[in-house]
Parts: sequence; structure tokens; C-alpha cells
Amino acid sequence: VLLNILNSSNSPIFDVYRNKLGIVYSASAGVFFYRDILYIRADIDKKNKEKAIDALNIIFDRLHDKEEMRKQLKYSKEKIKEDFDAAPEKILETFNEIQNHVLRLTLSSKEIIERINKLTVEDIINQIDNLEYKCMYFYKGDKDEA
Repeated sequence: VLLNILNSSNSPIFDVYRNKLGIVYSASAGVFFYRDILYIRADIDKKNKEKAIDALNIIFDRLHDKEEMRKQLKYSKEKIKEDFDAAPEKILETFNEIQNHVLRLTLSSKEIIERINKLTVEDIINQIDNLEYKCMYFYKGDKDEA
């Protein structure tokens, strides 16, 4: 659920970097749950490096805003349900991979949906609070470099 929130087109990450600042074409995020590390990936021109760093505070403030997270959680739950309805095998495979490698659980699709439906805004914010901000990497290279 957190990954859906972080990667939706209306996520705080995308909204701040793309819509408010206009410094990226796309941005995405992921979580290494076994290490409690959040990563944000965005192709940012080096001239916008300081803007991108400063924007992290805005992004994290929004990730802690209960009203914003209420909207994000509602949207995420609806999206997961739609995805389950459209391609249950594919979604179940993804959840099983997470369960087996991270959660050490084995749940049925019904149990997964039940757990997702029980998630609260506080659960999401607590999960975000457990993530640690350690460092930031910037890769150098020209636009056309592989």
C-alpha cells in the first residue's frame, strides 16, 4: 500500500517534484522493507540539486499530513482492488513475493485484501516514521550516456 501511495501520479513525491517545482519528468520511490529504507528516484538536472534536496522536507511533511494520507490511502486501496479484479494472478504473485521475502507470511488473496482494508492512516504514517533517512546519492552523467 505504501508503494502505491509513493508512486501514484498524485503522490506527494510526484506532485512536489513535477507539478510544483517542475524539475523532473518522472519520479518514483521504493522501500527496502527489510532495512527500513525509503528511496526516491528522480532524474534531476544538477542545477536543480539544491531544490530537490530542500523539497524532501515538503514531501515528508505531506507524507505525515493525516488528511493527505487519508486521500492517498483511499485511492491506494481502490487501485489495489481494481488491480486484483483485473489481474488477480499477477497481483497475488507480487504480494506473495513480498510476503515470503519480507513478511515471512503466506496469505490468501482474500486475507491480503482484508488486511489492506483494515489499514489506517496511522498505520501508514507509522510505517513512514519507521523509515530512516540516511543519505542521498547523485549520479553524474550526460543525458545520452548509458
